[in-house]
Amino acid sequence: MIERHEANLGKAANLLHTLKADPTEVGVLLNLHRLLIRRIVVSERAVIRLKAIIAKKKRCLSRGRLPKEHASALKHLIAAANERIDEHRYLLFLWKSFGDGIAHIYFDKYALKATFYSAEDYSVKEDAGFISGKKGFRMEWRIIRMAILGGKPALMCDITHVLRHGDVCLMVGNDPFMIEVKSSRNRNTRVDRQLQNLEALGKFFVEDGADELRGFQNVRRIAHIGGEVLHTEALNDAIKRSEAEGTVVVTPERGLYY
Repeated sequence: MIERHEANLGKAANLLHTLKADPTEVGVLLNLHRLLIRRIVVSERAVIRLKAIIAKKKRCLSRGRLPKEHASALKHLIAAANERIDEHRYLLFLWKSFGDGIAHIYFDKYALKATFYSAEDYSVKEDAGFISGKKGFRMEWRIIRMAILGGKPALMCDITHVLRHGDVCLMVGNDPFMIEVKSSRNRNTRVDRQLQNLEALGKFFVEDGADELRGFQNVRRIAHIGGEVLHTEALNDAIKRSEAEGTVVVTPERGLYY
């Protein structure tokens, strides 16, 4: 299935590399947004459609005794639909990984770790779910377009894995600035909790610490001393070799294995 998407995957990779070379190219950022949103929606709708097919076939199986051949055919169709769902979920993972790539161009990876976890504890925050049919999607996209066309880079949180707080992330500073976009003025405990968590994270980024965060008190953010050691060449070499050799293990430094 991946082979059918090679052209779009290659296009997304090229746009991401172009943006990395010059993050001020907001036109490239907008085009990458459009591509990722289109592909994500296609896979989401495919998953929704396949789940409906599975539910229908299961109802047929549960209604009563069917001829053995008919029941076997239905079970085969259900299994095939589940395999297709897994393929589309893998595609969703890939498309959102490009979204993560955008975030990592503009922000330090350690700052982004804070956006991946809950503000209440150290569990991974649940993702927002599908953007297909999301009520606030049009408003979020309008804000993204207005920001980017105005020369201010912005990122839709739902096309990433790592930005799990807020709906839109403005990428104009050293740290993520996430905002919640609501199409309704109705408030409830869930909305209040989301806003409180955003406020706590925003304060943490601004003040490099918090009196209380994720259940801990007096949390402080301190810069690492010394330069970062990267082994990108070794990792890329292992990936290339694995295409021919199947499995490759490399040790770029003692105790570290890829």
